Amino acid sequence: MRQGVWLGLAGILGLGAVVLGAYGAHGRFDGEPAAAALFETAHTYHIWHGLAVLALALAPGEARAGVLPTLAGPEIGVASTKAFTTQLAVLACFAIAAARARGAIDDARAAELAGALTEVPSRMTEVLN
Repeated sequence: MRQGVWLGLAGILGLGAVVLGAYGAHGRFDGEPAAAALFETAHTYHIWHGLAVLALALAPGEARAGVLPTLAGPEIGVASTKAFTTQLAVLACFAIAAARARGAIDDARAAELAGALTEVPSRMTEVLN
């Protein structure tokens, strides 16, 4: 994608973060602390996502060309569905690697979790058929 597209998307995400922040800051969650906490977390993630897109827009062209190749393959249907699913799988892999690095899980558990990830496509096929 061209830099202008990324900058535009970052601007839209930033504007959305400001609007949502204003909405959340003006007491729309009176008496519902759980809802307020959930909104605050979602808002924080929204801001970080916008900043990540901005960083991507400002990165040199070579960096934008392959920020994190997920090897999702060619897109046939709705692009965002495949991209989102692939990002979840990559996030799960990062979580497994981080847990191993911190000593929260051993190698056997990491292998078990990685094996479960390889079963996801066949499980999805079972559910969808």
